[in-house]
Amino acid sequence: MLQRYGGGWDFLGDWLWPGATAQGMNNNKDENLFFNNCYWIYNLNTASKIATIIGKDKEAAAWEKQAEQAANVVHKRYYHPKEHNYSDNSMRSLVAALYGNIMPAELRPLVLKRLEEEILIRQNGHIDVGITGGAMLFKVLREERRDDLIYTMTSQTTYPGWGFMRDNGATTIWEMWEKDLPGHSLLHSSYLYPGAWYIDGLAGIWRKEDTPGFQRINIRVPNIKPEQVSWAKTAFNSLAGNIKSSWERNNGKTILNITIPPNTSAIVYFPNEAGKVIKVSSAVAKNIGEEKGYILYQVPAGKFRFEN
Repeated sequence: MLQRYGGGWDFLGDWLWPGATAQGMNNNKDENLFFNNCYWIYNLNTASKIATIIGKDKEAAAWEKQAEQAANVVHKRYYHPKEHNYSDNSMRSLVAALYGNIMPAELRPLVLKRLEEEILIRQNGHIDVGITGGAMLFKVLREERRDDLIYTMTSQTTYPGWGFMRDNGATTIWEMWEKDLPGHSLLHSSYLYPGAWYIDGLAGIWRKEDTPGFQRINIRVPNIKPEQVSWAKTAFNSLAGNIKSSWERNNGKTILNITIPPNTSAIVYFPNEAGKVIKVSSAVAKNIGEEKGYILYQVPAGKFRFEN
């Protein structure tokens, strides 16, 4: 395992979660050792992927093995099987474990289910992580396509949350979730992690990981109820060109309009709703199957309209 190193500001773990200043953000706590090891394991796996792409196979294998060994040790030491949680049983520990993917594959769905319960039931729909843990949380939920859980947290107007800041006069993001603490900055870069979700979650524009530079794109109508968000319209200026996605749900009908730039292609995820026939504006949109409540279409560059 990675061991604690450096001075007082060198091994912090998560930072400024709700109530953190009152609880004491002691970087000598064992939960910080767990949190930072999960992040270290994530970095080892990321380094291995990079090494593979650039042809450094020896380094890739070494880092992958090191990540696997560390994950086994950290999981064995910190996992609580009854709760399907880790370390101090906090949301930040759950998220760190999922971010580092330290658990055996068969346990990941159980840990994800525990995270869902933590958000919806134990925290009553609120977020309970800080700056670093929040970035991990939103990355995990975006990759798991849990737009519903992200919406639940971002739409709260009571403490803690962005809506609470807004309703208490904030025009910029605070340093802490709390209001009016001494030394509290009211213009900070603390909790910016919903930003990417507006593009790849709400608008549904997601680069396929097996190709660089948005040459291949996924576009997906998000997993959100119409009474929560009924439409989104987005243009994203990618390296491959301007990608446009505009969807709306109205009177039981879903409509999606997209623009795919030249020399690229996309896979469109359109909701598969019982009893509804999907109409597509062009015959070049090829139906390639189904996946978790969606019908998939492969499309080349151009403009397309889908509706049911």
